[in-house]
Amino acid sequence: MSLDETLRDLLAREDSDGRGLHTLCVDITGGQKPASIAGAIATLDNRVTIQYVQTGGAKQAHTYDLVFYSPVEHAE
Repeated sequence: MSLDETLRDLLAREDSDGRGLHTLCVDITGGQKPASIAGAIATLDNRVTIQYVQTGGAKQAHTYDLVFYSPVEHAE
C-alpha cells in the first residue's frame, strides 16, 4: 500500500468513527519531498490541515488548509 493510500485509509477510518476530521493535522516536517507531497495531497478538499515547522531560525509552525480549485471553477 502506498503512503497516499495509507493516509487516505486512515483519514476515512477517522471520519467514519465520528471523531471529526477538523481535529486532525498531518505534520509534513522532516519528511522527504515525496512523503510531504503525499501528506499534503491526502488533505486536499477535506477538513484535515497540514503543518510544517521551520527547520531553521525561529522554528515557527505553519498550518495550512489546502483546497483545490480547477481553472474552470476559479474563472467564474
